[in-house]
Amino acid sequence: MCRRPSDPWFNDECRASKRSVRQAERLFRRCPSADNTAAWTSRRRDYRAFLRVKRNAFWRDRADAASGNHRELWLTFDSILGRERIAASGDIGASTLHEFFDQKVDKIREATSHADPPTFAVHLFQSIVTFQVTIFGGYINRWAM
Repeated sequence: MCRRPSDPWFNDECRASKRSVRQAERLFRRCPSADNTAAWTSRRRDYRAFLRVKRNAFWRDRADAASGNHRELWLTFDSILGRERIAASGDIGASTLHEFFDQKVDKIREATSHADPPTFAVHLFQSIVTFQVTIFGGYINRWAM
């Protein structure tokens, strides 16, 4: 049997809990009764809460382990969000890259040649916002569900 790759926090304990929920569901499907329904819904509710705790603890531990190293911290968040780095291709030479950007700049200049000149507003930083891992982790958990 070929198993698809699971989340890094989904371990044998999670699999056993899922198996228990599925057993309760099969019993409910074979013998529908109020007791079997209650047992299945209770196990499913507990399973979902258990997964939430496991997922949050795993990513919090990963973020805490990298908290002193900002680069490592952002690499962790990128992996959570599925934005891992893609290896650069060695097939592109410097002259090809230069041609590409020359053409791109020419196209942009052609497309904007009739536009009004840009206006710029000056904005100064009034304050610097401190990044909090717990707040960002909450957003990630909502996104991942």
